[in-house]
Amino acid sequence: MRRMLGMTRAGFTLIELMIVVAIIGVLAVLAVFGVRRYIANAKAAEARNTVARIAQSTLASYEFEWVLANGGTTKDLCGAR
Repeated sequence: MRRMLGMTRAGFTLIELMIVVAIIGVLAVLAVFGVRRYIANAKAAEARNTVARIAQSTLASYEFEWVLANGGTTKDLCGAR
């Protein structure tokens, strides 16, 4: 009936707009949690790498000191004979 009279209205209803806002809110919350998880995983990986490098350096230093303390030379460390 309204079409016949030329009284059609264009636009969105309040409920449609509220649904869109709710969907955007849910997506924003999911994005924030995803970014936080990504950052936490990156920091944990960096910590693991740092600890591994410290352990490797400690072992190398210990081996160096052990060779020198037992009458060896730096040539013994390189494998030269």
